Amino acid sequence: MGTFLKFVAVLFLGVGLLFSSPGFAQGSNQKLPDPDQLEREADELEYQAGKSQVQADRRRLALQAQEKRRQASEIRNELHDRELSKPYNRPTLEVQFAALQSTWESEVLARHKNIGVNNYNTFLSANGAYQTAQTSANNAGVNPNLLNDSVTGYSSPQGNTKTAFPIKLSYFNTAKTFGIEFNYLDLKIKPSYTTLDNASALAANAPVQFHSVQYRRLDYSLNFAWYLQTATGRIGVAVGARNLDIISSEYGVIPGNYGFGRLEEKAGGLGPQIGVRIFKNFNAFLLGHFKADYFRTLGHYNRNTQGILNGINGPYILDTSPPGGLKENVLSRTGYEVDFGLSLIRSRWLKYTIGFQYTELISKVSGYNFNPTVFPGSPADVLYLNQISKPLDQFSTGSALQKEVHDKFYGIYLSLTLTI
Repeated sequence: MGTFLKFVAVLFLGVGLLFSSPGFAQGSNQKLPDPDQLEREADELEYQAGKSQVQADRRRLALQAQEKRRQASEIRNELHDRELSKPYNRPTLEVQFAALQSTWESEVLARHKNIGVNNYNTFLSANGAYQTAQTSANNAGVNPNLLNDSVTGYSSPQGNTKTAFPIKLSYFNTAKTFGIEFNYLDLKIKPSYTTLDNASALAANAPVQFHSVQYRRLDYSLNFAWYLQTATGRIGVAVGARNLDIISSEYGVIPGNYGFGRLEEKAGGLGPQIGVRIFKNFNAFLLGHFKADYFRTLGHYNRNTQGILNGINGPYILDTSPPGGLKENVLSRTGYEVDFGLSLIRSRWLKYTIGFQYTELISKVSGYNFNPTVFPGSPADVLYLNQISKPLDQFSTGSALQKEVHDKFYGIYLSLTLTI
């Protein structure tokens, strides 16, 4: 990943030096011939060439017509570049539509891996603590409903590359000293992975299982930016807010060999962010940009598991949502986003951009709570997180959830920007 970033940075610098060199730059203010007149003269020369009976004259006149058309094309390009380089004395609103070929290593899967394999859980499985709790619960006539009674290994996800279609809105005042940005991304992806259950205590399913889970990433932000004009562009700072919700849902055999059912997880958060903005005008039609944001969010984490285990009467529900507020299961995130690219401007209202976006964050669940809301399987079946099993489960699962996990989202994008 680091080699790729270095390569893109060198390419970005090389293209910038090429297009900003004196030999490439254009900007002469001298009066230019009328390209339409040159086209008419070329038509006349071609007409004379067609009437001439001398082969040498016909060739000479045809070459002159070709030269006239070449001059007309170059003059039109020069006039176009001069028009783009003129100051635009109106506020602008940019609407950017992008296709982002993205790769996502979700924090959800990292958190599941922490739960599946951790030192406490391994110890409780090895010394028979889980088996003793199950026996005591059964003798007491209650259901243990352990959420994490197995040691489970996870493979890396397969098929985790997806094309996203983010939308960005940008407003700039007339002098381009102030701007407002709104970024929106809603991505759904369905990767797959396999698990190996090493110590299943309650279920009798196959130890190796295949899973397909849907991840959804809702990421949007609102920023206000202030700019200082430079000799070849502008540089500024941005402040705003970011909201990030990461949701997972799975239906089938629940990872960890916990039976057949569904597993859902939602990790949301809202918080401030601050960033820098750099725009570099290499010439009238080539623009480079570099954007970087640092953000922190605070929200709520909830994990809900519903399933039916072999040998257990009725379904069970395990819900980590607290009874109310954010007193427990608080989720904090710290992260950054980098975006850089090159834009080709061929008119005042149309711009093409190729760029690279990289977002990484670290998240941590600071609390862990069980909500004992359950559906009873039968009048005699006491389905709740009873006092026998709950302490063991909180001891192992809670410590695993509170570990820091990473989330990486990145990719190359192509975009079309309309300026209103």
